[in-house]
Amino acid sequence: MQKSKSQQQKNSAFTIYDFKVHKEILKLYLDEQLQNFTGKVYTIQLDDLIQNYPDLVQCILDETLYYIQICQELINPDIPEALHRKTQFCFQAPSQQPLTKFRDVPLTIGKLLKFNGTVTSASQILPNCSLATYYCENCKSQLFVPVTSDSFSPPKQCISEQCRSLPVQLQLQTVLSKFNDLRIYTIQEHPDEVPQGGTPRQVKVYHQLPTGAHNSSIRPGDRLQIQGFVIPMPTDQSIFAIEPILYLQHSILLIQVKNLISQPYMSKINELKLLPSEKLYNLLTNSFAPNLHHLFQPKLSCLCALVGGTPPNLKDIKIRPTINILLIGDPGLAKSQLLKATVSSSYRSNYVAGKGTSSAGLTAAAIRINNTSEFSIEPGALILADQGVCCIDEFDKIDEEDRSAIYEVLEQQTLSFSKGGVSATLNARTTVVAAANPKYSKWDSQLSFKDNVNLPEALISRFDIVFVMKDQIDEERDKDLGLFVGQMHMLEDQRKIIKETIDENILRAYLEEVKSIHARIQPEMLSRYVEGYCIDRAEKDFSTPRSLLSCVRISQALAKLRGSEVVQEKDIDAARSLLAAAEESAETTIKKQKVKQNTTSIVKGILKNGPVSVTALQKKCADKGIIPQDFEKIIQRLVTIEVIMLEKGKYSLK
Repeated sequence: MQKSKSQQQKNSAFTIYDFKVHKEILKLYLDEQLQNFTGKVYTIQLDDLIQNYPDLVQCILDETLYYIQICQELINPDIPEALHRKTQFCFQAPSQQPLTKFRDVPLTIGKLLKFNGTVTSASQILPNCSLATYYCENCKSQLFVPVTSDSFSPPKQCISEQCRSLPVQLQLQTVLSKFNDLRIYTIQEHPDEVPQGGTPRQVKVYHQLPTGAHNSSIRPGDRLQIQGFVIPMPTDQSIFAIEPILYLQHSILLIQVKNLISQPYMSKINELKLLPSEKLYNLLTNSFAPNLHHLFQPKLSCLCALVGGTPPNLKDIKIRPTINILLIGDPGLAKSQLLKATVSSSYRSNYVAGKGTSSAGLTAAAIRINNTSEFSIEPGALILADQGVCCIDEFDKIDEEDRSAIYEVLEQQTLSFSKGGVSATLNARTTVVAAANPKYSKWDSQLSFKDNVNLPEALISRFDIVFVMKDQIDEERDKDLGLFVGQMHMLEDQRKIIKETIDENILRAYLEEVKSIHARIQPEMLSRYVEGYCIDRAEKDFSTPRSLLSCVRISQALAKLRGSEVVQEKDIDAARSLLAAAEESAETTIKKQKVKQNTTSIVKGILKNGPVSVTALQKKCADKGIIPQDFEKIIQRLVTIEVIMLEKGKYSLK
């Protein structure tokens, strides 16, 4: 009984691989689908076949290359021969097929698989012969030689009976041969799939398409869902060594990261959007790097960088929406921990550090392709983090020649590249969060900001927020910090008792959800930006149009953190408070001694108590040391920007 049962299972296994039946099914399918087909690449959707022919689909998944060859043989004879030679078939895996782990890809030989990866390099378009045609001048016959590897041996004699014994030399006919456009990609494992302490794996991918139908939309730095099959290829290094090459069948750009957010988080995300602003900000900052204490404003700045602003919808005008952060401070103040938390809170992020970072590692490098004289572009950390976050630690330790490569990225969000004969402009829409130490390792309050920082002003001005973190002695803060650290070690499983937090996965999902919100600025809010900018220009030593753009972006980010599509007055005030806190952190003793109370502050201070007549206001300002010429100028400017108003002969705050 057992023998007959096993024999039935064996017979059923053989029926699955009934190639004759499969050929008939594919022939009927192709005859129907190719009636009006005039293109060069035809993609067979396995979703169309899986419901009626699940066994056939399973066989195609197991022996993909064999079934591609079957489809080439089954092309309807009504199609012209010239088109027959240039038509290529590929399979698109069923939508329900599970993803293969990246580390299992080289082990899955010959099967159609689906996995995620990041493009780290892309070659130029190379000609690749897939079918070589030879012509015999003696008998006028043609010989077709399929090319299945990087190299092949040409036939030495004609196979026809007339010429079999004659020393006839065959001529290669390139016009009648079949050439494909080939692009070679290097796909790297996603950082979130790399085991802790491991290095990311790489797979070489061949993308073959007929001439004229090449697809150059795949760029270095793109995150793709790739479908293809692996074929082992011999290498030049040893006769025993083989290299797994994946032949691309289909690719999908993973721009919509919303698919990564699972449904169980959505209810919690909606609950967070209903919280009041202050409570929500406190909850988010407590959950962001929960092991760090007393860093509310730097944490809030990093959260703003993760969600970014909203790009303006202007034709032919590009203004970056990203928020760049620079943290400068004494050693041991958790700057690197903030960068690590920023990296872990983003779905697309990179972390680089220290002296070992070069300009090519940050931007891009030209790498020579094996067995060719061509170069390919291998992107650096800033391009790989396109539409994500790149955290650069020990920013001041990087050589100036290497550091200058990111000037264009910080402001223009592109990278112009010209090396090895390859010229290109790549997208680098990356948020940069950097950390650096003071020039003399510890912040000296007796020196100016410029003397404390070993970075050029042109580079610092490209950062929206510059925070200076100082290690100052404060008995109350020190006690609070010591109690927090002690409780973290003693009551690790009761961390929520110390501070209310949310799960790291929920925080990441929430930030990715609100990042897609387009926060709009209402017309009535424009006066708030104008008033604040004019006051900053009058009162501050260094205020540029970039600071105004920074205020706009930060206010939009704060509105998005609330889950709102409209920027409100409280968002603008919070953005100005955050910028003021960053500026205050950078103040030194020299700057405080030089700063004097300016005319704007004096006038506003006098009018705080109520309306004052013109004569009385002029007299009080004169007592404060303001000359009549300066008085007239400041009054005219404050009226113009609608800070004060004149009513019934008296000035008052508006």
